[in-house]
Amino acid sequence: MTIRKTTSVLAGLAAVAAGAITALVVPAAANASAAPATITPQSCVRNNLTTGFQGPGTVVRKASGTTCHDLNLVFANDTSGFGFDSYAGFYQTSNGVWHTGSRGYIQVSNGPVNFLVLLSDVLSGTPMSVGSFYDGGDGVQIAH
Repeated sequence: MTIRKTTSVLAGLAAVAAGAITALVVPAAANASAAPATITPQSCVRNNLTTGFQGPGTVVRKASGTTCHDLNLVFANDTSGFGFDSYAGFYQTSNGVWHTGSRGYIQVSNGPVNFLVLLSDVLSGTPMSVGSFYDGGDGVQIAH
């Protein structure tokens, strides 16, 4: 009798636990569809740039009308032959002065990069660029 009661109690607890887990998971799944739109590669403008040596290279203006708010590095090609370099984002203020982004230089190997943020929350129309630490003239692609 004691074994049947214990088995019965354990089965009841398992059913309650399964119901509690379902109750926790279902609202999370229901809320997932109400989440704001995410930034996707298709929602960004892409440009190919040539880097400057520890300063801005090719200049582009931050695109308007996209859901991308940052300057993202998406491809790098170090032309020196080492296969890597360190890259930083640069932006120009209204007084014409160029500033290095707060993230500084970040080392990146040649090839595709998974949306590495070099500048955050850039306003539309802001002049921006990419610099390389070890040498200039590298080919990069940005998304903004």
